[in-house]
Amino acid sequence: MLDQAPLFHQNIQTNQYVLINRIYVLFYHITTKDATTAQK
Repeated sequence: MLDQAPLFHQNIQTNQYVLINRIYVLFYHITTKDATTAQK
């Protein structure tokens, strides 16, 4: 049980990174879409 603790913690950090990365990409697509529509 104790041996799995670091791996579990690392998994949580990875999931947070993936989640933040997805939100960033989504936000980036929204802002670029707004920028292109504003240019038209």
